[in-house]
Amino acid sequence: MENKYDEPHIAEIYDQIEKKTDDIPLLLKLIRQNHLHKILEPFCGTGRILLPLVEAGFDLVGIDQSKSMLQRLESRLQEQNLKAKLIHADVLKTDWPREFDLVILGGNSFYEFGSGSEQELCIKKAAESLKSDGFVYVENDNMEGKLDKSWQVIETKEHWFPSGVCKDGTRLETAVTTKSFDENERIWQAERVTEITYPDGTKKTIIQETQTHPSSAVDIQKWLEKYGFEVLGKYSGTKQEPYFSGCKRAIFWTQKKLS
Repeated sequence: MENKYDEPHIAEIYDQIEKKTDDIPLLLKLIRQNHLHKILEPFCGTGRILLPLVEAGFDLVGIDQSKSMLQRLESRLQEQNLKAKLIHADVLKTDWPREFDLVILGGNSFYEFGSGSEQELCIKKAAESLKSDGFVYVENDNMEGKLDKSWQVIETKEHWFPSGVCKDGTRLETAVTTKSFDENERIWQAERVTEITYPDGTKKTIIQETQTHPSSAVDIQKWLEKYGFEVLGKYSGTKQEPYFSGCKRAIFWTQKKLS
């Protein structure tokens, strides 16, 4: 799996953009209601979810493929005198640690994958990492049926992620060009070109080929049930709004069935 974040300035821009917090109260509510403590968060990034859960007193382990992201997270933990175990690894190619009360697959993490089979593998690995009665939280955008028409346009989009100005004055500008798509398989392929301009005027260009499979709540529920989870809650928003077909967001709160 290609890692588009493993450059310190890209990780900094990610931090500037990722300010979502509405899922944290829901997670804290579900964790406390079920008396959970030991939590695994693959795709922990710079700690948007992990840090507030550690602050709340829970035992967190985070996995991420980007050293730059983990370095920023480690610095934040040290600044706040907090502790969490951080693992630098490709989530698809490594075994996840075991015996957790909860695995969090949130923050649109499934956008990191180019196929449904890779997304399904994450559900399988989550099941293997949990205690016999453990829980998994899944939250992603929901695209049911075929690839949405908005993704079926061969064009270049300027000022895409990561674009912005870092604290030291380094400027990032990114353009993404749609190269191809498969409407029926819900696959989108593109080229991402990021130009980094440093304060001294020198430049660096990063070119990446990317493939995305926008996830569907229908598929996610099928995978969850395949690997032994019972869906206890299914929502269209972080205030536990009821799920409905065609909603833009899908949240699952599930528990492994006792055999």
